[in-house]
Amino acid sequence: MSEGPQTRADDVDAQGTATGEPVPVRVRRAPRFTPFIATGAVVGVLVGILIATATSSAEVQGQAGGKTVTGYLAMIGLLLGAVIGAGLAVLADRRR
Repeated sequence: MSEGPQTRADDVDAQGTATGEPVPVRVRRAPRFTPFIATGAVVGVLVGILIATATSSAEVQGQAGGKTVTGYLAMIGLLLGAVIGAGLAVLADRRR
């Protein structure tokens, strides 16, 4: 049950006839957003932990546990880092 040669969609011109010639196309190169967001989140967590350890004092640890403060700052850093990473991905996408 042979129907003859098959034509691909890119081998058909505007009138619907097969051209057989290659059609030039423009490839859009876009950054992947997930690595930007993940990297921003990891950097944000590290910055949050560094801030928590750099500003730790006996006064803060007496009111709330040092691990609690570190956890809160790490989560805030994660959120801010992810948002900044997404913003950088959008900027990288706009430059192309």
